[in-house]
Amino acid sequence: MNSQKANDCIIIIPAYNAEKTIKSLLKSTKKYSIIVVDDGSIDGTSKIVKSMNVPIVSHSKNKGVGEAITTGIEYGLSNGYSYAVTIDSDGQHSPLYIDSFIEKVCKTSFVIGNRFHDLKFVPSQKLASNLLGSKIFEKVYGRFLPDVSCGFRAFPLDRDFLKLGSKSYDFIFEQLVSAIKKGFEIEYVNIPVVYYMNELLSTRILELKGFLTVVNNSIKTDLSMRQTETNFNSLISKITCKEFFQLTIDSYIFYGFYLKDTDSYVIQTDIEKAYSFYKLISDEKNKIIN
Repeated sequence: MNSQKANDCIIIIPAYNAEKTIKSLLKSTKKYSIIVVDDGSIDGTSKIVKSMNVPIVSHSKNKGVGEAITTGIEYGLSNGYSYAVTIDSDGQHSPLYIDSFIEKVCKTSFVIGNRFHDLKFVPSQKLASNLLGSKIFEKVYGRFLPDVSCGFRAFPLDRDFLKLGSKSYDFIFEQLVSAIKKGFEIEYVNIPVVYYMNELLSTRILELKGFLTVVNNSIKTDLSMRQTETNFNSLISKITCKEFFQLTIDSYIFYGFYLKDTDSYVIQTDIEKAYSFYKLISDEKNKIIN
């Protein structure tokens, strides 16, 4: 790995009530320049970070992951860094892959972790929800991206990212859209997928609405996509009202079932068809590499 570029990179760790996982993560990333952004945690997160002499910026209250990442970007810019890697504090992202992100990032690239390159360990619910997001993204922006929501990513520190209006989870999508509009090359690092199988796997309403709102804002001025905007407005309305939804994109039919206990949705589709589609994408990429 280019040691100079590694020195120019800041690792941004947004953290909220992460006392169970933050210590292990910081031990695994101690060779890097790190900033932890404590987003209003009410547990021992801040105390643990300070005890390990790791730089930390603390929000007085929980403001959302977008605001936490923005704070990290501001810290990186004010301290002279050129690049940033964001990694979750909950243990779902392995720090072993940070070097791969640093190697790929440059002034004109935006690097995202791809959790869907090996489907053996991907639960059907997560594959369906990711495919829904990727197919919507493809319809609006004209390109298929295998993983649009992974928070493990690397990018050049650009002040335009500070101008994004999203402060919550929708920042993840708005930042990606901003990178595409700026002409950044979208690169991927294949990373292992980590899901806790003792938990019900669903997609939070916060995430669904955030993604659809960002996408819808992009198409409002495009008259050719007026029908698409109408469909998305209808979908956002159903999700806001916590209703069942059905959406057809290309030849895929997606179904959304609301779960009251977790305020989230389980997304379903023809899973065999989805698996075949991702395998085809992977095979085509391997042919290009070889």
